[in-house]
Amino acid sequence: MLNQILLNRLFPKSQNFNDKIIYEGREVPIINGILRFSPDISYSTGNFSRLREKFSDLQFDSKNQTNDRLNTILERTGWEKSYFKDKLILECGCGAGPDTEILLSLGAKVVSVDIAGLDVAKKNLNNYNDLLLVQADLSDMPFEKESFDIVWCHRVLQHTPNPREILKKILSFKKKDGAIFVHSYSKSFTQMFSWKYFLRPITKNMNDDKLYNLVEYFTPPLFYFTCFLRKIPPKIL
Repeated sequence: MLNQILLNRLFPKSQNFNDKIIYEGREVPIINGILRFSPDISYSTGNFSRLREKFSDLQFDSKNQTNDRLNTILERTGWEKSYFKDKLILECGCGAGPDTEILLSLGAKVVSVDIAGLDVAKKNLNNYNDLLLVQADLSDMPFEKESFDIVWCHRVLQHTPNPREILKKILSFKKKDGAIFVHSYSKSFTQMFSWKYFLRPITKNMNDDKLYNLVEYFTPPLFYFTCFLRKIPPKIL
């Protein structure tokens, strides 16, 4: 069900129907409760697509019965839980919706935008009301400037064709007294020296099914081994 309150707030001059809106002379279809400003395209291919479809709720705190995502968000933003309440947030790139879940649970009203794959997010977030899902390109979002209390972009910019240009565009939607949270991967020496970057030249050229099977086989024991190492005091190591 499309959130009519958020729809009217963001598109006050649109003509709204059950299966579409007419906005600035353009018909925008509503399919599965999602406003579709951009055409349906494949979000990704190979194992990235498989991960999104098969394990779409893997990073959800509600699924894992943890506070890992919540704690990550609070730590990286430095904001108190109460700060999010009743804020109108533009989430630029929501993926399957793990951040969206946390923002909604903290009392925010969220407009989540992604270029594709929003049906997965819709399925994962179907129990939340203060949410509007919009399929659109981050370089061409259909909102009025300075409309949002918070512009949110968590580990998304590095996946866009032109991160600098996208950053400039998304920041224009922040209210003058609003806030910004943008987080991306670091290119520091320490980060680039991580083991995953040494494996990448190998894994990116592997057959998708073979790589998936290797990860599926080795991940469980390595996960438990890593958890064990984390419990050892640093001085002992």
